[in-house]
Amino acid sequence: MLCEHFYWLKMRKDVNKVCKQCFKCKEAKSKTQPHGLYTPLDVPNEPWVDISMNFVLGLPKTRRHHDSIFVVVDRFSKMTHFIPCNKTDDATNIANLFFREVVKLHGIPKTLTIHSTTHCSPFEVVYGFNPLTPLDLSPLPPNMFTSDVASSRAEYIKTLHKEIKEMIEKKNQKLVTCKNQGRKELIFKSGDWVWVHLRKEKFPDQRKLKLQQRKDDPFQVLERINNNAYKLDLRGKYNVSSTFNVADLTLFDVGNEIDLRTNPSQEMGE
Repeated sequence: MLCEHFYWLKMRKDVNKVCKQCFKCKEAKSKTQPHGLYTPLDVPNEPWVDISMNFVLGLPKTRRHHDSIFVVVDRFSKMTHFIPCNKTDDATNIANLFFREVVKLHGIPKTLTIHSTTHCSPFEVVYGFNPLTPLDLSPLPPNMFTSDVASSRAEYIKTLHKEIKEMIEKKNQKLVTCKNQGRKELIFKSGDWVWVHLRKEKFPDQRKLKLQQRKDDPFQVLERINNNAYKLDLRGKYNVSSTFNVADLTLFDVGNEIDLRTNPSQEMGE
């Protein structure tokens, strides 16, 4: 459109420069290329010391009036508990469900993180054996009982856990190689200014309409937690956590400011 009415040397270069530094262009432009490298979580050494939790919401009500599912997954064995709950449950109710359905069976985990990998059933990975069938309950001949059952069982579980961890780490390494294709590492320093991508899950009110802005005005980096997480100074603008993944951040170039008058008749400042 511009070429139909104007022309000057290095016109394309100048237009690209203006678009890259235009506030309105930055706010409206969506992200297509993910930032930062994919970094999997550390593999735990044993079952039920590191778990992940999630919720499935908005389901049809059951006879007991439950409309959601509280999902708790052991990151080592992949064993999962599906706990009925309600969308209106508060933190106290969820904590009670967690202790009643998970802690009483497996103990308190060390960390919380909100089957094809292990090549074993989740039950076998956790307990060292698969659940008994009716055939397994048949009486065994006296000569089948040995005195070192407990020690051999403990050794088997220990060996199994070691093998499972190696399998998960090998699988994670393949996933890292696949996920990081086309990605580049992006590191911010304390004091840098960044755009924040308004993700629908975190900013539902700011992304109600299709044509609403995709990024918000630059915020300053307060702290680098790790290469994938940063704490920003939101200046009280949003009632959300101030910690963001690097995938939701874009570096803001504070230098090389240019005059971007929206009105061609607007007078320039002195």
